[in-house]
Amino acid sequence: TACGHVFHRGCVARALQESSKCPICRQVLKQHRGGLRILRVYGADTEREDFPVPRRIDHKGIQSFKTLTVPVEMRRFSLHWRCHAAVEGEEPSAEARKTREAYDRLRATPVKDSSFEERRAQYQEALTKARLAEVHQSDIIFTTCVSSRRMALLAALTADGAPELQQVILDEAGQAPEPEALCPLALAKHAKQVVLFGDHKQLRPIMRSRVAEEAGLGISLFERLATCDMGSGEAPVTMLAQQYRMHPSISRFPSAQFYGGKVADDESVLRRPPGLLAHPATGKAAARLLWDGRGDGEQEQLQQVRTVGAGGVGSRSNNEEARRAVAVARALAGATGQSSVAVLSWYNSQVA
Repeated sequence: TACGHVFHRGCVARALQESSKCPICRQVLKQHRGGLRILRVYGADTEREDFPVPRRIDHKGIQSFKTLTVPVEMRRFSLHWRCHAAVEGEEPSAEARKTREAYDRLRATPVKDSSFEERRAQYQEALTKARLAEVHQSDIIFTTCVSSRRMALLAALTADGAPELQQVILDEAGQAPEPEALCPLALAKHAKQVVLFGDHKQLRPIMRSRVAEEAGLGISLFERLATCDMGSGEAPVTMLAQQYRMHPSISRFPSAQFYGGKVADDESVLRRPPGLLAHPATGKAAARLLWDGRGDGEQEQLQQVRTVGAGGVGSRSNNEEARRAVAVARALAGATGQSSVAVLSWYNSQVA
């Protein structure tokens, strides 16, 4: 075990059924099969969708446009699926089995029954203990910035014997508003390393409030650090200057326009052919083509009513552009197969 005691593998498995602690020193046991234990913490909405808790008064909240469910292949890593002993092929902890029993009793109890409130309290108490056990056994926790401030996770990480977060890695940090980026940093008060990955020259935080934008929330924590002067004349940022994705004819413009020509093409993309596209006038192969549809007589439509599946107010669409995109996609799919073609749009209304 991680605490240095030697057991037969079957004995450790039996011990984990009774308690998540070592039978000798009572330290929290990791998984008996070895390796790092990964835990994914989802938002409260997703947890309620997967394991709804009955209430006497059910207030309908704002309906989401997306179905909030955990993919089957991710359930074995999910905190709330593990806490409810619902992962197939996984031996649940003793705390998770008790949570499942309490949850099933609660679901079987009518909301008007005199024992309903007591059973709901029992379920919440068991769930708290199961969360504590799962968090204490994990080596790496994956979550969004906002979900990292869930009270359930905060309670598990501040309980007696809780592990200390030693490192915080924040991906897509250039897009996260500064208050969101501070959420995991505030949770990991004793972290020895904080690493931010991102690019503030690409998509910045999206602000719906002009007041918030003018107050500075449109600037991410990543951008502030990447552009500040730390006294040495250099910002604390390391630029990944080698690109492996784009054909050189595509990367040439962003490298010159946004990165001072510092982004270099890897040898693998220098040898890459331009692809199947060709300019309609010259017939010359081209890695990218731009088409301006403003002169085709089709007017852009601006959505005035929010509807499910077609975006919100302000979403845009253009039928002529859609027809042209479909024609090009069909031609490419006929030559390369459907799995090699993707059609992207800024607007849900255009996709619908």
